[in-house]
Amino acid sequence: MTTLFDLLGIHEPDVTSAMTSHERFVAFHHANPRIFVELETMAQALVTRGRKRIGLRMLWETLRWNYSVSVASDDAIARLNNNHVPFYARLLLEVHPDWDGLFQLRGHDEYSSSNTKGTK
Repeated sequence: MTTLFDLLGIHEPDVTSAMTSHERFVAFHHANPRIFVELETMAQALVTRGRKRIGLRMLWETLRWNYSVSVASDDAIARLNNNHVPFYARLLLEVHPDWDGLFQLRGHDEYSSSNTKGTK
């Protein structure tokens, strides 16, 4: 069955259990650049409306919900892995340094901004 994920070109990349969370994120991000664009668009809409703080998890769940009402497959929704959220937050801040402080970031070496440099 063809899902919206398939129609939009959203794919689950080949990953292995030996890969780090960051390596899985990079593979997912490169296979699905539209996800970043969707998150960026939603964040920009809130920034434009004057929001000073945004929970990226809220945007992620909104994205998941939007897709869940558009596709018939629960498997397609599972493709939006929660482990990618911290990396997307840092990537958005890397691309939009003027958004500094917009997302609350928690310290973790694997999520550091040096791991997202050059990902976009």
